Amino acid sequence: MSDTMTDARILENALKVVNHAFVGAFTTVDPAGVPHSRWMGAAIGTDGIARLYTLTGRGTRKIEHLRHNPHITWLFSSPHYAEVISLMGTAQILDAPVIQQGVWDRLAECAKAYGMNALSNTENLEFIVIESTLTEMDRLVVLDKGEIVEVGTHEEL
Repeated sequence: MSDTMTDARILENALKVVNHAFVGAFTTVDPAGVPHSRWMGAAIGTDGIARLYTLTGRGTRKIEHLRHNPHITWLFSSPHYAEVISLMGTAQILDAPVIQQGVWDRLAECAKAYGMNALSNTENLEFIVIESTLTEMDRLVVLDKGEIVEVGTHEEL
């Protein structure tokens, strides 16, 4: 990792990328060991980039994947792909989520973007919240000319 930025600054920049991106590639692994990626809206938890939340339907394949193997990866990029953040960790399915209002509002905003309007009534939730606990981050920073300036791994989020 480059010595030009402190760990706190790297995490702060990563947080900005994830917040701005709104949607990232969420990868799970099926029982045969095959990775599956899909675009998902993400909300950052109250403890910063260490936790991300997303929504999915109860009967989706990703739920089956997570029950078999909880290891996941998220991939986000800044506009024009100048900075790419890959976050790895594990995910759990929250059947009865207790989430702070700001996170819930962000999830509802993501859901509306995908036509999931069932979030207005949390008592009859047709969707499940997935909580990702992130433990590792890879970061790639690219200059305008396509030259890679910094590649780094941060193992403690």
